Amino acid sequence: MNESRPGSISEASLAEGGAATPGHGGTRAGYAPSYAESQFDTIVRRQRIRPQGALKFPQKGGFDLARIPSENEEKHPPPRLEREFEFAGWGSMTYLEVEGSELQAADARRRERERKVGTGQMGLVMGTAVAGVAVAGSPYYAFPAVVAVAGVFSPISLLISGLLLSFWRPIMAELASALPTNGANYLYLLNGSRSKLLATIGAVITLLDDAVIAVVSAATASSYLAEQGHLPFSYEVLTVIILVGITVLCFSGVRNTAGATSICLIIHLSCMFALFIAGVVHWGRNGNAILRENWEAGQPGSATKIAKEIFYGVCLGFLGATGFESTPDYNSQIRPGLFPSIIRNLQVITILVNAPVMLVTYAVLPSSEILGNASVLNSVAQTAAGPALRIIMTVNAGLILCAGILTGELGSI
Repeated sequence: MNESRPGSISEASLAEGGAATPGHGGTRAGYAPSYAESQFDTIVRRQRIRPQGALKFPQKGGFDLARIPSENEEKHPPPRLEREFEFAGWGSMTYLEVEGSELQAADARRRERERKVGTGQMGLVMGTAVAGVAVAGSPYYAFPAVVAVAGVFSPISLLISGLLLSFWRPIMAELASALPTNGANYLYLLNGSRSKLLATIGAVITLLDDAVIAVVSAATASSYLAEQGHLPFSYEVLTVIILVGITVLCFSGVRNTAGATSICLIIHLSCMFALFIAGVVHWGRNGNAILRENWEAGQPGSATKIAKEIFYGVCLGFLGATGFESTPDYNSQIRPGLFPSIIRNLQVITILVNAPVMLVTYAVLPSSEILGNASVLNSVAQTAAGPALRIIMTVNAGLILCAGILTGELGSI
């Protein structure tokens, strides 16, 4: 590392063959000046005294602020400036030569640091599990709402709502790559619109959405648990207890929480797979009689009404994707490059869980038992496989819905 000041001869100029003469920018005839010398001459030339009134020219009476440390001041006169703050000083110049071995060593240190940091962040499984528990657990409270408006067309509505996420995924991936920090909708709106009011409104809506996820999950879990036995208190009190307990777990750290949600997601997907297989076996044994009866009884009578029911079902079907929008809330904890894969996994879970299970539900239970049934999955388990699977689904409901509370609370922090 060498430092050069005006008036000195840099090693770079000697290496280029420019044997400099004393003074700034002075070189022997036949040799081109170095880059530093040519730039210095340009600076000096622009600071020379020019006629009065010209643009950027100093007025008469200007004072000498600094003197060029040159051996030939007649050739390079000092600048004449009217105000002292206009001259920041001549500064200095530094040359740094980096060898190939030093670059390789620095690159190795960078890779080692990235490897260690990546170990402490959420990978594909944990990143999917944090929002996946809300997505996978949504059938417990989404199915009754969708059935109420879509009827026998509920499987179609849920399938369409899951496929429509394909148009949302690229947008979310692009925003997450452009702003890889927590904050989601607030940061997106603030940087995109430059409006703090619009960004604040988006943040408030996001917080309300996260709060709704937590409260609805807690209330649904309480109702499922209360159905299995007599509680010494009301299910509203149990809802508050669950919310407080999950909040304490949430503050233990996002990565520890991700580990717990990963276990809950694996257990839940296993239970839903068992319920689906049991429903398909029951369907195969009893034939299409119940499904045909439900289909015929649920026809509204006109194509317009059918389209209307499917449309309403699609709108409420996005309850089955609850948690999908919370993924950017913990974007900074996800390893670089994994966000697109995580939201792809969430869409796959939405499509493979919601529509097939709803179809099996209509093949196992008559419409009269499905409509107005808050614990419809428990009824499917009871009919298809008996009380054992019903108890398993009840315990699973408590686990996955409590894990869904984590997603809502993590999005709010």
